[in-house]
Amino acid sequence: MVDLNRDPRTDRGERITYTSSDAFEFTQILDQSAQPQEIFGDLELPEGATHGDGPFPCVVMCHGSYGWRSHHLDYADMFHGMGIATFRPHSFEARGTREVSTTQVEVTMAMMIADAYAALKLLAAHPKIDATRVAIAGWSLGGGMAAYSAWEPLIEKLSPDGLRFAAHMPVYPACHIRTEDNRWSSAPMCILMGEAEDYTPAAPAVELVEDINAHGGNAEIILYPDSYHSFDSTDPVEYLPDVIALPPGRSATVKLDGRMLTDSGKDVSTRDGRLEGFATLAKFGAHIGGNPPMREKAFADAKAFMTRTLLT
Repeated sequence: MVDLNRDPRTDRGERITYTSSDAFEFTQILDQSAQPQEIFGDLELPEGATHGDGPFPCVVMCHGSYGWRSHHLDYADMFHGMGIATFRPHSFEARGTREVSTTQVEVTMAMMIADAYAALKLLAAHPKIDATRVAIAGWSLGGGMAAYSAWEPLIEKLSPDGLRFAAHMPVYPACHIRTEDNRWSSAPMCILMGEAEDYTPAAPAVELVEDINAHGGNAEIILYPDSYHSFDSTDPVEYLPDVIALPPGRSATVKLDGRMLTDSGKDVSTRDGRLEGFATLAKFGAHIGGNPPMREKAFADAKAFMTRTLLT
């Protein structure tokens, strides 16, 4: 089983408490029925005189279904060395949850997207952060939210004052959702995805990139051969029989009225609806673990993407 011991780097930086929302699904963001939710996150600025005093570009980093893991923090260290600040929302801990791999209901992608846009708002007001150069990156569950945070209907509700992420970097994201309203941010998006994925399969991500680019977006995907979920970690590959894995194709659609329906017509916009959907549609079991050469390439690709979008 995945090691959930806390990396000591998890609690670095300036702890900031702010207000997000408890939106269970996109529906509650679109109809603005979500209730406020207190959240907190950690802001880390680049150290040393090399990078000056700011204002700095920043990456809002979003964890996956197991919370913060060491390889996420390896990316943070790399960004700091590039002169880029990071902000890491603690979406699970703020809601009293440690991991959601076998349930996927305690904290959802919609909640984490709300957390990210609330973080963007507070970072835009921070004197050490350049509001025009804030990117978002996420892994797995956080990868899905890094992708769908580029969907304009959500942006219009969560950031009506016009703030936008300058770039989106989803890493092995959950891309199972279609959108009838296909309006997307023009900010660059680069998805990093293992070809052998059986947790959050690659095919839906490829389809999402095609949709985004067909409707005004600017997305690309890099596929890594012989690579499973968390291929950018240093953990050995293992099979986890109890995790909720996604089917090989996109299986849900957000309708124009905001409801989220499965391909069979099941409304999964609520907690009860999602649980019923899992009971009939969910696939269980997936591989997870690192591929050292592809880990090295992913870090290089991430560095190149953030250099291109935040530093030039």
